[in-house]
Amino acid sequence: MSAAFSEANILIVEDNENFSRVLDAILRGVGIANLRFASGGAEALAALAEAPADVVFCDWRLEGMDGITFVRTLRGGAEPKLAATPVIMVTGHGDDALRAEAEAAGVTAYLEKPLSMRALLSALAEVMRDRGTA
Repeated sequence: MSAAFSEANILIVEDNENFSRVLDAILRGVGIANLRFASGGAEALAALAEAPADVVFCDWRLEGMDGITFVRTLRGGAEPKLAATPVIMVTGHGDDALRAEAEAAGVTAYLEKPLSMRALLSALAEVMRDRGTA
């Protein structure tokens, strides 16, 4: 794993504590230590305004501001660097129409639950490679 990958700043936006722990274990297990957590879209936007992330993992279904609204708000923000933050949507919804809605909102990658470690890390590596940070 490259140093850039292991030094990545990751924000996880997930209101399910058990799934947050799964993501935490996978990412820490491969050496990523810079992890922050938000339980909803509004909290995630505040966290990004305070300290940008290299990549955001975001659930679709969240209390309050859902993941799609979060991505639309992020993409429409005034700060270009924040608006360009890659977002990997992790959701239990595999419907093609929902995938198309996520892509139209500006989601960078779309992963369906149940999630394999390989799929998660592959998406992260691809997003970081496309961004030039891995």
